[in-house]
Order: sequence, then C-alpha cells, then structure tokens
Amino acid sequence: MKLTRVLTAVLTAVCFCAPAAESTAVSKQPGPLAAEIAAVLRMKEHTPESVAADPAPALRQLKYLVDKDPQATALYAVCLKDGFGMGRSLTEARKYFLRAAEHGNALGQFWAGWFLLRGIGGPADVPKAVDLLESASVQGISDAMLVLSQIYLEGYSPQGKTVIREDHALALRYLRRAAAGGNKRAALLIGDWYLRGGVIQPDPVQAREWYVLAQGLPGSESALAEADHASADAEVKAAALQKLKDLAGSGDPRAQTFCAARALEAGDAAEALRYLDEAVGKGYPPAFTAKARLLRARGDGKWRDLMARGAASGDPEAMAVYGYHQATTARGREAGKGLEMLERSSRRGTPEGRVKLGRVYLQGRLVPKDEERAYEFFKFAASRGNTEAKYFMALCLSAGYGCRKDPTRAAETAREAADAGDSYAQILYGTFLRDGTGVAQDISAAVHYFDLAAKQGNKHAQKLLGDLISKAPNLSPEAAKTGVDLVQKAAEDGDAVSAFALGRIYTEGSRLPRNYELGRKNLELAVSKKYAPAYALLADYYLNGWGVKKNYTEANRLLKAGAALRSGDAIYRMGLCKLNGVGTGKDVQGALRLFRQAAALGCPEGDLWLGIANARGWGMPVNDKTAYTHYRRAAMKGSNSALFLLALCYKDGIGTAKNSEVAFTYFKQAAEGGSSDAMYELGLMYANGIQVAKDMKMAVSYYRKAADAGNSYGIYELGCCYESGRGVEKDPGRAAALYRISATAGNRYAQFMMGRCYEGGIGVPQDKYQAIDWYKKAAAGGFKYARERERKLREEIDHLIL
Repeated sequence: MKLTRVLTAVLTAVCFCAPAAESTAVSKQPGPLAAEIAAVLRMKEHTPESVAADPAPALRQLKYLVDKDPQATALYAVCLKDGFGMGRSLTEARKYFLRAAEHGNALGQFWAGWFLLRGIGGPADVPKAVDLLESASVQGISDAMLVLSQIYLEGYSPQGKTVIREDHALALRYLRRAAAGGNKRAALLIGDWYLRGGVIQPDPVQAREWYVLAQGLPGSESALAEADHASADAEVKAAALQKLKDLAGSGDPRAQTFCAARALEAGDAAEALRYLDEAVGKGYPPAFTAKARLLRARGDGKWRDLMARGAASGDPEAMAVYGYHQATTARGREAGKGLEMLERSSRRGTPEGRVKLGRVYLQGRLVPKDEERAYEFFKFAASRGNTEAKYFMALCLSAGYGCRKDPTRAAETAREAADAGDSYAQILYGTFLRDGTGVAQDISAAVHYFDLAAKQGNKHAQKLLGDLISKAPNLSPEAAKTGVDLVQKAAEDGDAVSAFALGRIYTEGSRLPRNYELGRKNLELAVSKKYAPAYALLADYYLNGWGVKKNYTEANRLLKAGAALRSGDAIYRMGLCKLNGVGTGKDVQGALRLFRQAAALGCPEGDLWLGIANARGWGMPVNDKTAYTHYRRAAMKGSNSALFLLALCYKDGIGTAKNSEVAFTYFKQAAEGGSSDAMYELGLMYANGIQVAKDMKMAVSYYRKAADAGNSYGIYELGCCYESGRGVEKDPGRAAALYRISATAGNRYAQFMMGRCYEGGIGVPQDKYQAIDWYKKAAAGGFKYARERERKLREEIDHLIL
C-alpha cells in the first residue's frame, strides 16, 4: 500500500461519501518536535516498495509522536483508518482524530468531523461534526468546505426536528471558497448547479466558467461541452454535440448519458439504451436514473431497482422519483424511508423533488395535508421550468388549493405545460377550453388538446375526446368531423377506448347517424379487449332490443363480466335488473347491495339509486337526509340527474334546509348539462319570480328548451303561455297543439287542458264528446278535478238531449 495515501493531501476529489484531506494540514505551530515530524514526513521520499516491505520503523517513529504533536496524532489516526501497517480500527481512528482536533489540527478536525457526521466508529453527532468541519475550513481545508456545502444544501432534521437549517446561499458560498482554493470538484459542482438549476436559476454561461476551472477532473470535459450545447449560437451548439458524441464514443459516462437523452428525443430508444447500458456499467448515478425512466416508460418492472441504485448513489432526481414511489406504494418503515428520501431531494432544490413532495402534502400522504405548502412547492418547481409542477400549479389555481382561485392564471399555466407536452396538462387545458374556464370557450381547440394527450396513450384523454364529440352542444361541424375521424382511426387500429367511444356515438346518433349495427360491432371490439365500460352499454342493446332481439340472459352475462372487471356501470345496471326483476328474480336487497358496490367504485349512478331508494323507501324506511347525502355524492361524481334531484331537495327543503339560491344554481348547472326537467324548473322560477326577478320571456325561453328536449311539462307550460299570451303573442291554436303533444305523452294536466280546449273551442273546434274523453284520461291519471269536469259535462249533455 502506498504511504502517500497516509501522509498526503486529497489525491482524489471529495464527494459526500468518500472524503480525503489536504496536504496543507500541517499544523501552523510546529511545536517542540518539528524535527521528528519532519523526519516522518520525509518518509514520502521512500519508494512505495521499500515502505510496503517494512513500514514498522516509520510507524514506530510516528507512534512515538502520538499525543506529543497534533499532526502526528492525526497521521497515526489515518494509518488506523486505512489499516496501513497495522490492524484497521475505525473506533481507534475516531479517537485519535478527535484528540488531534482538540489541539486545533486541521487534518484531525476534518476527519473527526467526517466520522461524527457519518457515525463512523461511534455514534453520529452532526452539530459537533459541523463545528469541526467549519474549523477545518477556516484553516483552508477545501474538502471540509465541500462537505459543509452538502450539509447546508439539505440541512439536518432528525425525526422532524430541525438541528441545522438548509441554507442554499451558505452552501454556495462554501463551494465558491473551495473552488477558489483550487478544489476542482467544487468547481464542477457549482457548474452543475448553474447548468441544471434547482438551487439557483440556470445560467449556462456561468456554468461554463466554473467548468473551465474544473478541467482535468473526470467528466469535466463533457460538462464543458454540455454548457456549450446550451448556447444559442448554432455553430457552438453543433460543435458541442459532436464533442459529446466523440466523448461518449471514448467511454465518458456523462457524455453517454447526455447522448442517450438526445437519442430518445429523436425516437431512437435502442440507441439510448446502448449508451445508458455503458454508462450504468461505469457506475454513473444519473445513468441509473435515465435508464430507469426509460424502462418505466416501457412498463418494465426492473426500473425500480435501477432507480433505487441511482438514489443510493445520491442522484437527487432518482431520490425524488424513487422516494415518491416508496412513500406512496410501500408501507410502514419503507414508506417513511421513501418520504425521507423525497424530502432530501426537495431540500437540494431539485424541481422534481419539490413537485413530488408537493403532491404528498396536497394529498396528505404520510404527512398532514397542507395545501399552502404544496402550492409553494409547485410554484418553486414551475419557476424552474418543471412541466409537472405547472400542471399541479394550474390545478391549485383553478380549485383554490393553497392559494386564491385564479381561473385566468390557471389556464395560462396549464397551457404552458400542455404546449410543453405534458399529457395531463393537455387534458386540463382541454377541459378549460371545453368549459370556458379562465379562457374563452373553444370546443374545437379542446378537441385538439384532448387529441394531443390521446396520441400519447392517455386513456382518459381518449374517453374525454369521445365524450366531447358525442355530447358537446357547441361543437362546430369541422371540429366534430375532425374528432370523429380521430376516434374512428383509433378504433380501426384496435384501440378499445376509441372503439367504445365510437360505439356510443353510433348508439346515440350524436355526431353520426344512429346505426345500431355499427355501434354494436364497435362495442363488441371494446369488450373483446376487456374494456370494462363497454360491457354495460353492450348489455343495453340486449335489454332494449336495439338492432338485436331482446335477450336478458345475454345482457346479464355481459353485466356479470363487466362487474368482474369492477365496472361500476355494469354493477349498477345489475342492480336495476334485480330491482325490476328483469332477466332475474326481483330482489330489492340484492339491488341495494349492488348499488352500494357501484357507489364504492366511484359510479355516480350507484349513489343516485341509493338516494332514490332512501327517498321512496325501497327495502328500507324513507330517509330524506340519507337520500340527500347520496344525491350530493352522485352529483359530485358527475351525475346530472343527481344534480337535478339535489336542486329539488334545496327547492323544497327535503333532507336539507330550504335554499332557493342554491336550488337555482343547481337547476342551472343541471340544465346546462342537458336536464330538461331542470330547464322546466328554471322556467317556473322565472315565471314566479323565485330567487330571480319575474321575467316571462326568460320563463318561455326555458319552457321552450325543455319542450325541444321532449319534456312533457315544458311543452304543457309553453302551451299555457301561448293560450294566455304571457311572454309570447297569444296563439290559442298553437296552445292546443302543444297541449295535445304533452297530453299524448301522458301528462294529465295537458290532458285536462285538452278537455278544456274541446269544451270551450279554444284553438280547436268545440267538441264536448272529445272533451269528455280527455277529462276521463286526466282523471285516470289522478287529476281529481278532471273527474268533476267530466261528470258535469256529461250532465250538461244529458240535459240538452232531454
């Protein structure tokens, strides 16, 4: 073993897990034994072979000086640390380093600080370690400055109690001092901070200046080329790229990792993997992280082991990804370790660490929920250009999580992330465009962003695209055609989500002519690929006889298969079959169990039917409060029918306090979602001045909307308006025509009005026999006054005959 390893300065650069000390560590006060120390130091002049052959005389001389001179004590401790010429003992080495440190020896202070920091040879004592390292740094030990920069980069908070607060400005000052003292590793680290951002704002020009000072270290040449590649000058950029390719070809792992990223951008995953395999083989931590990301995108479970290795090597991005994975998927101690790893990454200023820790605080996983702290993490990471952070920041701004609601800023932030390629941000911005939230409503643009996300394989985007194409009322013909073409192409390529969407479009006849045969074929394709939502809609074909013979056995088979895939739609439909005895025995309690299962899976209709069951007392006592609770849950999950029923609860004070303002708001939302019943109720509110100023023109507008949607009560009320001339020009003929349509649909009030029309010749020729027929129908429907009118009209006719 070389004696120079024992007596000299740092021969290799210090990293946070393998420090060394500098040759400048000789005590500034030589003391009375300078001659003996000088004799020991002259051992450096011996050849390695002669010292290795017989180190005993030199060590005896050194041991004689222990405790007589701090420098000799520190050198003896180094021999114990490395096992040079004697048995290796970290406990003894720690003891002698501390002795040397107590007498102000810089070498002893450095190593004693390191041992106390890492708990080597005895318990850790971080505060004392920091004191010793700071003393060593004052004496010019640049490696001590480097270690201190790492400590202040993350801080020290055992069991959540802050002992040393993170201080990035102080960490940077220590790095600068170390670099100024000639420590190239410090210069390389500062360059990385400026190139990659996180702790400080990215600045490739500054990064390059520090990389120049680091030249000579492994990786410094490729680092310099990376900084040049960030230049706006095309020639400099091209030359840097060629340099990096040359360095990668010669085996530089940093250059190989960089070239792998460029290969991925070009769509050449095989080339990227080849580069990364070589870099991983050389133990380069960022290569573990990059390869793990690539494997994760492919669905290869081996990514976890690689990411864990990258995290263990100290790569902050790996610490962020693997720490979040462990914190959210593991349990107990392992989850806690994941959270600690994630917090370390965040304290280093890593944007990915900040955004993932923000997600932990937003969801309240392993830590108390703290929306304000989460938002600050997202805001910081977004300022560093992290697209995932921009997505979550937009989410917070739109919902008011930890910040004031700001729909306009939310839309702007979501668009930045969407245009940067984040599929979830594309979905979010697409919904803003669809709903006109913080930005002008633009259904065509919404289709475009949903399509961008769908092309990245985002299944939710494909579903939203299908929903938008089939349901959006304001979709232009051009956008509708574009959307349908996109869905059709994806379905033809075998995509189950798109096949389901196309099947629904053909079933509803929303954007294409209704075609049950094509609808069924597309749904069968989706079912063949086990796409859960398709089973329920295909079952509807056999329940209703759409283009096929009714077949309750086949319908129930499909529903059971969908239920096995945890489809809430299939489960709640099974409940309806049991409730009504369709294809199975009538079983109210069995239906309720299925509704509860569907609700637990997030299906809004499960909660909707539980609400209806409680309101009507099916299989249980009537409970309006529980019904209201289920309506509310279903509405929050997106059920428009539940939203209407919730509005009725507020209107009439059923299960909750009466509140006309809330009722009006919910009726309006339900009407916008297509509920004709809600349109009718809004018409009544405007007609009677409930919560709004009385306005018959608005009332007529809503009655007309309800009528156009086929609502018999909307048609009836519109007829009343034409008969009386309220809100429209009086037109008895049109009134009678509207009454007839509503009456034919079974509306007893319209049936009574048809009796009146025929009895009095209002809008139709007078015909008292037809009037009797209509009164009779209204009475059969439960309209008691109609029976009285029928009786009196019969008496009148009989009297005339007599």
